[in-house]
Amino acid sequence: MKGNTFQLTSWALENTFQDFKNLMSSDTKLDFKEIHAKEKDNKKAAKKAEHEKRFKLEVLNQERIKNHNVTKYGNLYFDNVDKVILEKKDSWTPYITYSYNDVLKYTPVDQGHSEKKRHGITRAITGDIIAGGAGAIVGAVTGGKNYGYVDELGVNISLKDGKLLTVRFINESTKRGKITEKAYQDCNYLCALLDSITEENDSEKIQKVETVNSSETDITEQLKKLKSLVDDGILTQEEFEAKKKQLLNI
Repeated sequence: MKGNTFQLTSWALENTFQDFKNLMSSDTKLDFKEIHAKEKDNKKAAKKAEHEKRFKLEVLNQERIKNHNVTKYGNLYFDNVDKVILEKKDSWTPYITYSYNDVLKYTPVDQGHSEKKRHGITRAITGDIIAGGAGAIVGAVTGGKNYGYVDELGVNISLKDGKLLTVRFINESTKRGKITEKAYQDCNYLCALLDSITEENDSEKIQKVETVNSSETDITEQLKKLKSLVDDGILTQEEFEAKKKQLLNI
């Protein structure tokens, strides 16, 4: 056997006892120095391949943002052509891609205060359309309350896998004026976009459930197919339970 203690230890940590027995029973002369060098080269090649893959993906996403007229809100990019959301946490990490189909619901966040009182509301929305100008979303989110300072304004987006995406247009106390008016306008546009996404998702979900209902007369088979929609992330467990009670007349 050839090789220093470090090379022998490295080989032992990365291989099984059976590998060692096989080598000992063979006629092959073990050169752990050579083996360690090959393994090191393989790791380096794998790391390089991974970097190249990530670089190509970054270039692809940059081209997508440029050519698809993608809309940016915070660190999220909405691509209506490919129907995906790109998340860019910082300049060092690659884009994370989510399908529009992954969006479950969204929650507008609107916190503010006057000189003496503080107001705020968060509300989960899965399809309610907030239409109109910048004032429309103020009324929809705060229930018509007016205050002199906006402390926080944004949207929380819940995905089917439980992940939460956040967008903040205001995250520190800001006196009402042109800055807050523009922030409410952007928030309104994002909510309208999310309305269209959740409505389309709900429509596709209803179509698939109706397809199951029309194609199967046996309740057991209907429940099996509905359960498969849960497994595929199309229906939530709560929606499945509600449909199950309806079929079983509970």
